[in-house]
Order: sequence, then C-alpha cells, then structure tokens
Amino acid sequence: MLLLPVILALIVGTGQGTYSLTDNQGLYQNLSVSSDGVQQKSEPIGRNILDSSATSKNQLREDKSIATNIIAQAIIALLAREQHNITKSSNFPTLVATNISEQCHKDSEIYHQAYLLRIDWAKKMFESTGKLPEALHGNDNLHGLGLFDECLTVGFWSDTNIRWQFLLHFNGAGQVVTLTSNQEQLGQFDFVGSDGVQQEFENLGLELSEIDPSLYLNQQNDDKSIVTNIVSNAIVAFFARERRNLSKRSNFPTLVATNISEQCLNDSAAYHEAYLLRVDWAKKMYESTGQFPEAFYYTGNYHAQGLFDECLSVQATWTNTSFRGKYCTVFFDSALVMPWELKEETPAGDEAQQRTNWVGILQVLEWLYNGPKLKEPKVRDTDRNSRYLAGLDYCIPSSCSAEDFRLSIAQLIGSRAIDNTTYNDTNYYTSMVAVNDDNYCYTTEQMNATPNFDGPDIAVIVTLSALGLVILAATSHDLWLNYYQTQPDQPKKVGLAVKALQCFSLITNGKKLLSTKSAAVDNLACLNGMRVLSTTWIVLYHTYYQAIINPMYNPLGLLKDALDWKLHGVLNATIAVDTFFLMSGLLVTYSLMRELDRNKGRFNIALFYLHRFLRLTPVYAMILGFIATLLAYLGSGPSWQNVRDLSVACRWNWWNNLLYVNNYVRSYELEATCDMQMFLLSPLFIYPLWRWRKIGLSWAIFNILGLIGGTIAIFIVWDLPAMGFFTRPTDTSNPHYYYGYYVQTWTRFPPYILGIILGWILHKTKNSRIKVNKGIVVACWFFASLIGLSVLYGMVPYLNEIEVPEMNDVARVSYGSLHRFAWASFVAWIVFACIHGYGGFINRFLSWKAFIPLARLTYVVYLVHFTYLTAYHGYIRKPYYYTKFTHAEHYFGVILMVFFMAFAISLTVEVPLLNLEKLLISPTKTKKPELEERKHTIPRVGLNSYATSSGHLGS
Repeated sequence: MLLLPVILALIVGTGQGTYSLTDNQGLYQNLSVSSDGVQQKSEPIGRNILDSSATSKNQLREDKSIATNIIAQAIIALLAREQHNITKSSNFPTLVATNISEQCHKDSEIYHQAYLLRIDWAKKMFESTGKLPEALHGNDNLHGLGLFDECLTVGFWSDTNIRWQFLLHFNGAGQVVTLTSNQEQLGQFDFVGSDGVQQEFENLGLELSEIDPSLYLNQQNDDKSIVTNIVSNAIVAFFARERRNLSKRSNFPTLVATNISEQCLNDSAAYHEAYLLRVDWAKKMYESTGQFPEAFYYTGNYHAQGLFDECLSVQATWTNTSFRGKYCTVFFDSALVMPWELKEETPAGDEAQQRTNWVGILQVLEWLYNGPKLKEPKVRDTDRNSRYLAGLDYCIPSSCSAEDFRLSIAQLIGSRAIDNTTYNDTNYYTSMVAVNDDNYCYTTEQMNATPNFDGPDIAVIVTLSALGLVILAATSHDLWLNYYQTQPDQPKKVGLAVKALQCFSLITNGKKLLSTKSAAVDNLACLNGMRVLSTTWIVLYHTYYQAIINPMYNPLGLLKDALDWKLHGVLNATIAVDTFFLMSGLLVTYSLMRELDRNKGRFNIALFYLHRFLRLTPVYAMILGFIATLLAYLGSGPSWQNVRDLSVACRWNWWNNLLYVNNYVRSYELEATCDMQMFLLSPLFIYPLWRWRKIGLSWAIFNILGLIGGTIAIFIVWDLPAMGFFTRPTDTSNPHYYYGYYVQTWTRFPPYILGIILGWILHKTKNSRIKVNKGIVVACWFFASLIGLSVLYGMVPYLNEIEVPEMNDVARVSYGSLHRFAWASFVAWIVFACIHGYGGFINRFLSWKAFIPLARLTYVVYLVHFTYLTAYHGYIRKPYYYTKFTHAEHYFGVILMVFFMAFAISLTVEVPLLNLEKLLISPTKTKKPELEERKHTIPRVGLNSYATSSGHLGS
C-alpha cells in the first residue's frame, strides 16, 4: 500500500463514530499517564484531522480498520513519548538542565546519544545510575543506590559530537521519512535487535505498497508533516505494544501459560489485575521479582535476584481468592534437541505471532534465530551444579507449584530451537531449558513448618542432648568441688567414674584451651604460629572461592584483582595444605621415635593406629552428623538449597568420610583422608630410619624421587595444568587434575616423607644444637626465600588465559609436579632454623604465646569453616558485592565467627573426648626415664602432640 490510507485516516469528523482503544488499554495503563493528559494530547490531533479535506469520506469507510489502528497507535505513541520524556529527564538530568556549564551539557548529550546507540561505556554509565529503590514497598527504602566502582571505571574521549538518525524507506513511493525526532522512543526498546526492527519496518512497508500512488500524490505534499508524525508515532506505538507484551509475559509467566493448574492461573490473573490497579500487595510481589541482572555489563552478574523476605511476607486477598507469596528461582540451561522432538513447520503468520513469546533478554535468542518449534518445551530438575547457571528469581502465587512455574517459563523461552550444528551430515538443534523444582521454591508455610525429624535427626538430637547433660553435671560437680565445698573431701583415691565425669567440665577444659603455658623447653613453639597462619590462609582462600561460586554482583571485579600479582600470593593457598602434611610427618616421627627409644625398638602398632583414630574421629563424626541432619533446619535464604545439598551429601558419604577413604570415592574432602592414609604408611619409613639410619634415609629419598617422577609422568600424559586456578577456566576443566592428581595420596606424599626426615633429624639432635656457619645460614635463608617466592608467584605471568592461552610445557610440568615439594622444603628450613636458633625475629613471631590457644582450635576451624561459608552465602538475601575493603571486613568477620565456633566445639566435644580417651586408653603412669628425657628433649606443644587432619597439631 501507499500513503493514501494514512492521509485518509486523518480525516475523522465528529459524527463518524467512536473508535475503541481496547486493544491498547493495557499499554495505556502501563504508561501511568492520567486520563486528563490523554485527552489533552488527543484534542490537537482531532483539530488537525477536521481541517483536512472532506472529499475522502467514502474511502475512509473502506479503510476504517486501518484508520482505527493507526490513530490508536498514534495516541499510544504520544503517551510513550511522554513516558520517555520523564525517563530521559530523570536518568539524564544534566542533559535537560539549564544554566549549567557548556562542557557538562555537551558531554551529557554525547553520553545520551551513545546510550541510544548502545555504546558499551554508555550502557555501563546508565547501569551505574540508581533506579527505583529496592524494597520500597513495605520496607521504606528511599535510597536508590547505583554501582560505585563500575561508574568510576568508565573511560571515554571524543572531540566530535555524535549525531544519528533512523531512516525509514517506504517501498511504494521511494519516499524517505526521517524519524530523528523519535529516535529516543525507538532507542528505548533494549531487547529488540536491528534485524527485528528492520523486519517490522519491511512488513509495514509491504502493507502500504498495496495502494495506488496516483490517489494521494498531491495530498502527500500538503500533509507531509502530518504523515511523518502519525506514521512514525504508529511505528513507535507498535514497539510500545510489543514491549508491553514482553513485560507482561516475562513478569507474569504463570498468567499467560497453558497446561498449568486452574488455581494457579486464576491467582495469577488476580495478581496481574491487582498490580494494574496498583494494590499494595501486588506491587510488593512485583517488586520482589528479579529484574534485569544488576551490574550485568562488564561485571559478570548473570543472576537477577529478587527480594526474598518481602515476597514471603505477601498476604494477598482479591475477590474470591487469597494466597501468599512464593519465591522461586529458575535457571537457564541449554540442551540438545533430537529430530523427533521438533514440530513440523508452521505458517508464517503463526510464526510472527510467536516471536514475541520470550522472557527477558534470553528470548532474544529465539527472536533472532527463529528456529523450528519443539513439540514440548524442555524442562529439568535442579542439581548441585545448577547454581552456576544464569538465573532469575520470581515472586508468584503460592498456589502455583514448581511444575506450573517452570512449565510457564519453558513455554516462553524453550518452545523453539535457538542454535544448530552439523555433525556427520546431520543437523542437531539446541534449545533453552528451564531448570527448577521444589528445592528452589520457598513459602512462609515451608519456612515455618515443624521439621519432620527422621531417624538420623533424632539420633543426633539425643546424642547432643546426652552430651549436654553430662557437661552440665560435670561442670556443676567441678563448681561444687572447687568453689562451694566448705571442707573439701579429698579422698586418697578417686573412682574411675568420677574421673570420667571430670573430663567434661567446662571450667577445667576452658582453662586448658585458653592457657598460654607450654612445656618447660619451648623448642617446637614455632609450629603454633605456623599452623595458625596456615589455617587462616586457607580460610582466606575459601572466602574468595565461596564468593566466586555463589551469586555475586561483580565477579569480574574479583577476577580483575585475581590477575594482579599481589592477590595471587593470597589465592595460591592450596600449598598451605602441604605445610600441614610436613608438620604431621614431623610430629608423628618425633613421637614414635621417642617411644621406640623407650621400648628398645618395640611399639604396639594396633594401639598406635587406634590412638590416632580416636583422637581425630569423634569430633569429626559429631560435626559431620550435625551437618547431615540438623544444619538444614537452622536457616533459609535464596540459596539455602546449597546447604541442603551439603547435608544430603554428608548423609550419603558419612561412612567413607569416617573410614578416611573418601578421596577414592569422589567425595569433596581431602586433607583429613590423605593425612590419615599417610599416617597408616608412616611406620614403613619411621622404623627403618630408627633401626638402619642409612638404609632408612635412602628408602625415604628413593620414595620421594619415585613419587615425584610419577607425578611428572601424569602431568605429561594427561596434559595437566600447572595449577587449578579460576583465572584459567580451560585448565580447570581438565577432568584429571582434581581426581587424578590433587586428591591422590601418592601425589601428595613427598612433603609428608620430608616431614618424617625432618622429624628424624630433630630427634637425633634433641640433646645438642647443630652449629652452622653464618655464611651458610644466610645462603640457606636466601635460597629458601627464593624458592618460597618462586612457588608463590611463579605462575603470575600465566594468570591471564586471554593473554597467554597456551602455557610453556616445561614451565607447566616443572611447576605443577615440583612446587608442592619445593614449598615443603622452604617450610622445613624455617622449622629447622627456628628450632636450632637461626630463626631470629621469625622464630620470635612464630613462637608468640598468643598463638598457643589459637593453635589448639585450628583442627576444628578447618572442619567447620567451609560449612559456615556455605551457610552464610545460602542465607544472604542479595548477591555479594566485592571490593578489597569489603572483602577484608568480611574475612575478619568470618575468622572471628569460625574461631568462636571452634572454641565452643572444642570445649564441649573435642577436649572432653580427648581427655576420656587419655584416661581409658593411654598409659596412666609415666616412667622415670621418660621424665628425665623430657627435661632435655623437644617437648610437646599444647595439650597433645598428635598430628590432626591436614597436618594440624592437636590441641
């Protein structure tokens, strides 16, 4: 068609009838423009129409439907322009202001035009500007915060002013109409790509080309400005309607879905109707639904979280229905589509109608690709890895089940294929998948429901209750005995039952835990500082690790800092585990060799293993049982399913954890298992060293070299990366790195054997000090420091995978296979130097008495800190925002909490059970030779000289 219908559509007299805008009334309401404003805007258009020629009344009747549609869309476009003007003024205040500097106005104009063109830096500036305050309804938050760091990182320079315009080509007349005045309206539709815009323009042009140009050529020149305005407004109105439809579908998915429960559909309709009328509870629900992910551009946030507590607090009452808010998370994945899952091709008309069936930005894939339809949209249940996918949180009526919800989303984003690939001359398609189930849907009833305790839950509750009663009785007895008894009864012999009860006294155990006293000769005191610093280093690393794997506003900000050499020294903390392996081997060797000396080469190997198992396992089992049963009931949050997943994993894997074989059944624990397995093998190295010095030393060195050689071989054969660091995602995807190398006992054994050799040396020199020339000492410190720094920062040139996609094979294999043993060698020198008087200020710092009580807590800190971080990130209501300062504040808060938890657990579980084990199994009498030996030898540090999980010293 040509332009005559457009001109005829303008000639509307007062007696021609009233044309309904019913089709656009939803958009009218969505624009939030008052009825007076609509009337005021429409009256000038009517006067222009009445001034036009009346000779085309017959033609008008023939084109009544076209006129109705064009005028309706024109009015809606005027409202859209009014809405846009408000948006423009509020988001670009310096653009519309007067009496401001010329440079400010000029730069603001460049910023605005660049944003209309979707230039990256302009989108980043716009995103950094605060929007409507979150949780405004019901919580009175009146501050719309923006993104501080993202705003300050924007950089742009230009010496020219950017000008642009949209050109619309009408095929029939070859007429070019400039839509410059409407570029802002067209530019505001973020999710419509240029291809989609061009296609709609062409469709409109085809309709206009059906009219004979001879009917309107003269009138065209007279009413050119009116035509331009009306047609351009009509086009803008078309996109306004499309935008409104998309908003309706993406924000109210259960309203437009099919094949869902009738109650869910009715409640969704009530929610939508109440929202259009701006009812408070409906506004609260709408506000609680996640919008476009904050900090999306250049910060890597792909999870649009909503308002958890606000959604669950909704109590909706509307006409004949009532319901509560339900908070659900849907994740977006992709899956292969089999040929039999595709529908036959549909007519073009239906295809054009379905193109608007999308949700948020994800359905732009369906729009652009426009692939074949699926017979059924794809859905699947969540799993432990779902949290790593892009996600969106919704607040929906509680009558909607998880199945209703995910089917509604799937109908919007998963009804068409979005990609295809060819393999063996066969086309394979890919489609979006809606990932959700009951695990990621929360209601108030669910949160407040009485827990349905099962057998394991009841068993743990009974055990903890019985332990609490025993502790209460023991503490009361201790108080009565020491503080309230006027004439204390001091029998010559205390019964075993009373002694066992006294093992659980909070007063006695608290004094032991908090004491800064150690043995008379404090030669091993440096190990206290080492294990405290190594433990806090591991906790620091895990705060970064948990932040990057959980919802986060700006993961790319953390990634940027991780590429800096200074932070790499912090994040390269996995080598701290090898410090514990070294200390564990050292202490086991020293303790066993002392027993071999005392018993002339004999020791009870069964008691040796039982003693170790009973010292490590009870507190480990208690914590494991609590995680497997009661932890999941203690909180709630948008990501609390991660805690429930951890609880389920503990229920399934408790047996292999307590048997210390979980590194061979693909569990996630490492240090406790490897350390126990190394302990079981330690007599094979310790006894030969004690009995046959040269043979034993040669045997230990031979094993170190053989194990390192085997590690080099698997690095070459499996092409293992030098390190599993998240700045090199391709390296971390190697399936052999974690299960084939990182958790294998034999690949981690060399530092432990080195610790055995060091323990043997310290045992042999316990009565004398090794004298070393000062020059040699300085050289040893220099080379040891060089080795330590090389291990810490050796991979800095390879951190950025984009800049260095391929690592040098020599560097990869040598660093990957040798750096853990090299780090253990560096630590071994520090221990040797400190014990024999060459440590200087380092020894004075590591031997600081404040480390003694903290060192007694490190084993339990190691056991609980990762679970605490999982619960913390599962509970927080909004994503974590990273800066160096906020993370330092977060870290010190975590350290304070986990050490406080460790103190409570050690006081009530670990120390009482260790006391009981010592009472029942350990020798009750100490021989005189042993007492004399202790006066001249290196003593135990702390309460007990055992090496706990990950080489932690016992308390």
